[in-house]
Amino acid sequence: MTPSLRRAAVLLFVLLVVTQVGVVVFTVWEPAFDGRIDYQQTVDLGGAYWPMNVLLGGPAYAIGFVVSAIFLAVLAEGSRLGQAGAVLLGLAGIVFALVITAEVLPFVWAADPDVVSPATGRELFESFNDELDRFVPYVVGSMAGIALGILVAVLGATLVGGLPKCVLGLVTLLLVATFAAPMGSALALGIGLLERAMWVGLGWLGLRRVLRET
Repeated sequence: MTPSLRRAAVLLFVLLVVTQVGVVVFTVWEPAFDGRIDYQQTVDLGGAYWPMNVLLGGPAYAIGFVVSAIFLAVLAEGSRLGQAGAVLLGLAGIVFALVITAEVLPFVWAADPDVVSPATGRELFESFNDELDRFVPYVVGSMAGIALGILVAVLGATLVGGLPKCVLGLVTLLLVATFAAPMGSALALGIGLLERAMWVGLGWLGLRRVLRET
């Protein structure tokens, strides 16, 4: 591998770390989501609500998943199964980021007093919250795609010796915990932090392999 590829791998890892920090910042900043979006909490966030979603939250998730997929593809080199899992992870991650960003757009407008009055905004929030179920297939579907993608990619990497077997077990346990934790709970937040560490850890293992091969 050329020195330029080595530098690119280091830059990708730095980008991965930055995106995971961005996800943490966004998660802590945004009010906990328990199935509904609260009008007053959204208004209290002011004009930052949409920029934070479209410039931080959405891109951090999308780029993070794509970069993670690249490093998993490196770890699964020689495994078609692993490569397929990495591709699925990247695509599902992009869809997830797009869906969660699109989901908040109607609420952004309804919370803006320059667009509608507060009374109308509250009514719109009630109506929009009642229709959030329409996003469920896309959110759950993309999350399932992410989970399946990482499991298949890690399995493929394990079979070719790119990852130790214990990593597959740890990833599986973390994914189960992710789907089992109640939305908006402190447990979910804690598991989310462990997920960020997982992505960085997998990226680090991928980076080490690239550096060894150079």
